[in-house]
Amino acid sequence: MTQRNFFVNYGLECGDIVISATTNTITGLSTAAPTADGDVSNKKYVDDQASASLVFTNKTFDANGTGNSISNIEVADLAAGVLDTDLSIVAGTDTTLASAKAIKAYVDGEISSLSTTTISEGDSSVDVDDGAGGAGQVIVNVDGNNELVINDTSATFSGNVVVTGDFTVNGTTTTVNSTNTTLDDNLLELNSGAASNANDSGIIIERGSTGDNAIFMWDESADKFTLGTTTATASSTGNITITTGILVASTFEGNLTGNADTATEATNVTITANNTANETVYLTFVDGATGTQGIETDTNLSYNPSTNVLSTTASSAQYADLAEMYVTKGMMDGNPHPVGTVMYVPEDINREAMPGCMPLEPAGAGKIPVGTISENPAFLMNNQLETAQPIALKGRVPVRVIGPCMAGQPLYVADGGVASINDAGQSSIHIVGIALTSKDTEEEELVECVLKV
Repeated sequence: MTQRNFFVNYGLECGDIVISATTNTITGLSTAAPTADGDVSNKKYVDDQASASLVFTNKTFDANGTGNSISNIEVADLAAGVLDTDLSIVAGTDTTLASAKAIKAYVDGEISSLSTTTISEGDSSVDVDDGAGGAGQVIVNVDGNNELVINDTSATFSGNVVVTGDFTVNGTTTTVNSTNTTLDDNLLELNSGAASNANDSGIIIERGSTGDNAIFMWDESADKFTLGTTTATASSTGNITITTGILVASTFEGNLTGNADTATEATNVTITANNTANETVYLTFVDGATGTQGIETDTNLSYNPSTNVLSTTASSAQYADLAEMYVTKGMMDGNPHPVGTVMYVPEDINREAMPGCMPLEPAGAGKIPVGTISENPAFLMNNQLETAQPIALKGRVPVRVIGPCMAGQPLYVADGGVASINDAGQSSIHIVGIALTSKDTEEEELVECVLKV
């Protein structure tokens, strides 16, 4: 068909159809429903269709578009099989929509077999109930064992408890009923957080019926450590009364100061030398040779370190001679003279005296004796002299005697450092002493004598 154009300047009428160029409208169209693809539908037909119930087949509604919405859809408007209101069992193949009624029925059916007080799996469970006497409790059972029981006053663990974070206990008393308690801490802090303190602090050991409790504590009022026994317990506060006890130790290091009421026994003590102080010190004594003894002094027995003078009113000794150390010829030669040897001072013929004095030698007949070699001097002077022997000057001593003698006879110098009753024309200056005992043999023996040198 050949396309043709025509123009209508003022309008066109064809039967009932009027095309107005002025109003740009077409009127007079049929109001009947169009039946063919080329039929024209008017406003009345469209309005009637929009207000009527329409059936859409294989149509898509864009309810999410701008300004679009779907409303006034009732459950009754849905087709059968779309919404199941009586659903009680749901399978993976179900394609229907579940209503609230169906959902409740399903959920009720599923949880009807669950306990309202117990959650369990295998041999383990968590049970919540009122407990004995109506007291609420929670019991955690693991593998058949009640590992945790919680009620309104406590929580009890039956197995081992491991806390990996910080552990804080807020309460009045913490009770530990374990056989052994071990701590990795290097320091144990008591009375922690105290801004100031008026309470004694320490460790109390419960002893039960054995006796009062043992305690090691810091005495706050005295600023001292103390130990002993007490009737106090861990709940005691303030100034705790204790009976001081005994501390046993093998060694103390550092200074021990203060006053001891009683020193039971001191095996060893440290002595400080006092050689030059110009003061009077007193010798100490004990009543017995061993065991626990009291220490005593005698005001009549004193010593002055600066003068080396020992002062006393009287003295006594087991032995009876007064002796002094002298250099002897025998000591210089390495052969000490025997006890009881009569000694004299040899003449310095060449007048070349040794520094100090001439060494003493064994006396012979006609020599002037100065004493005898002493065995156990009662009092010994000049005792630090080297290469020397003790020479008895006075007293009762044993003397080497050759030949017989009777008690009371004078004994004179004989050759070889011995004595005899034979004066051999000697005078009294050659007398060694007076015999106190007798002998009737010719051989040399020791005889007790009173020295007369």
